Amino acid sequence: MKTALIIAYDFPPGGGAGIKRTLKFVKFLPEFSYRPVVLTVKNGNHAVRDEGLSRQLPPDLEVIRACTLESLYVRRSRQKRGAGHVVHNRGLDANVLRTLLRCFKTPDSRVLWFPFATMAGWRLTRRTAVDVIYSSGPSFVNHLVGAVVSALSHKPLVCDFRDAWMADPMLRTTTPRRLLQIHARQEAFVINQSSAVITTNPFVTADFRNRYVSSSRIYQTIYNGFDPDDYSGVTPAPTTEGRLRVVHTGRLYGERSPRPLLQAVRALFESEPALRGKVEVVLVGACEVFDDGKQVEDYIREMGLEAAVRVTGYVSRQESLAHQAGADVLVCVTGRVPEQGRYTYGIAGKLFDYLPWHKPILALTDEGATAAFLREHGIGCVFSPDDIVGQTGYLAKLCHEKDAMRGKHGAAAALSDKFNTRTLTGQLAECFRDVSDVKREISNG
Repeated sequence: MKTALIIAYDFPPGGGAGIKRTLKFVKFLPEFSYRPVVLTVKNGNHAVRDEGLSRQLPPDLEVIRACTLESLYVRRSRQKRGAGHVVHNRGLDANVLRTLLRCFKTPDSRVLWFPFATMAGWRLTRRTAVDVIYSSGPSFVNHLVGAVVSALSHKPLVCDFRDAWMADPMLRTTTPRRLLQIHARQEAFVINQSSAVITTNPFVTADFRNRYVSSSRIYQTIYNGFDPDDYSGVTPAPTTEGRLRVVHTGRLYGERSPRPLLQAVRALFESEPALRGKVEVVLVGACEVFDDGKQVEDYIREMGLEAAVRVTGYVSRQESLAHQAGADVLVCVTGRVPEQGRYTYGIAGKLFDYLPWHKPILALTDEGATAAFLREHGIGCVFSPDDIVGQTGYLAKLCHEKDAMRGKHGAAAALSDKFNTRTLTGQLAECFRDVSDVKREISNG
């Protein structure tokens, strides 16, 4: 069995959406003749923890944990501030050193893990016969660690981009020009050191291929997916009889706002007062401050939706699935981003969580990668966030034809194999074999 060094800051017992992809690859790689060895953080700055995720790991998995110095400039504590809010109190970087420290947090605040992780990874390659190095980002520090360890050990590097880096429209609109230049150099170093670049979005794959032309580097799209084991035995969350249950799971923040959905619900009640009390919206996960400076409670209060909307705050992965199981319609909200970056913004990962339920998906998204994916596979109804009338009409139709609409616009069973994480891990293992063969040919040549 060959050995793959997996570099991922986000790893159990940390929680959150960014962990799932790496976790599943680690779970299934042994079935494809690769023994994963994980390099992760020891004293990480994780916003949330989910101890239950550790139970999915292979019992004999070797995990190496390297320390970080983030506590020197970030002091974080979790405080509840209304349902669904997690407030982060910051230390020195919120005061006189904020501007200076921002330079030392490129590509992100986890950069102080870099020297310790790099040393640990290099030591591992010296004592263990590592065949391939795999890094997953964001955090993009993972890729920097992988690139340096690859350069020192002469082992092939496979970089997996769950989101775009320089092509991310939000990075370009929120980062000062000089810091963008640092990001660009870091990205170029990583890509030029890699033997394969994987993304979850074909538009991002094409962007990398066009900007970093190479006859030997592999560019490949491996979508996110779902593990059927996660859905076995899930008990649906309790529901109110006679209500249409509209559920969104996952973090909402910044440009990802539920305001259009709530506006549609308010419009529905105004146009059909008899439907008041017949619709329940459940926002499952942390809700933070949005780009307009407001919080979800502000929207609820302003629109008079206190009786129709519930916010759970952060819940475990298992609880999130229970809410999905009890839903009548599942909602996907993507961010409002500049038009020129909509296709490299990324495909919403929660769509793959929703697929196994075969339920209607209401997607509030501009034209872009997520909308294209939904239409290509026929698994959801897509509305622009500005199309409140269209959303309202769709919700009304669901209310009046709840039983008839069940399953309509849901994922077809035929997609189950295509987006099964076991199948996707097989694609990753094949990529590992390909880059190892290319590296061997170059060495022999």
